[in-house]
Amino acid sequence: MCKTIFVVDDDEGILTSIKAILELEGYKVITQNQNCKKLHEIITTTAPQLILLDVLIADNDGRIICKKLKTDKTIANIPIILFSALHQTADNYAEFGADGFIAKPFDVDELLFMIENKISESVIKKPH
Repeated sequence: MCKTIFVVDDDEGILTSIKAILELEGYKVITQNQNCKKLHEIITTTAPQLILLDVLIADNDGRIICKKLKTDKTIANIPIILFSALHQTADNYAEFGADGFIAKPFDVDELLFMIENKISESVIKKPH
């Protein structure tokens, strides 16, 4: 089964790069660049195994979006990894319900390891 990852960033170059990297690893990748109002709808209809969410998205804060997503019981079990060039964000990502944080620019191997690790953890946590 192909695992789906939902990537949210307002930088098209980053979206393109992440999508290419993840697709080479066999993931199905859905990207969203700005319309944060549709995030919940996209997540519920596509049921991704993981969400990569930029902290600074045009006129939005990925941490606040993460916190809102984690309050919805229907999607709260989907791991969310925040990423940002603001390295100090690493200190408080868990306060917003995020399952991980990776700093930009990121090491590809580190990103892939974290993604697979968080997906594996979420499968173990799911009620049977």
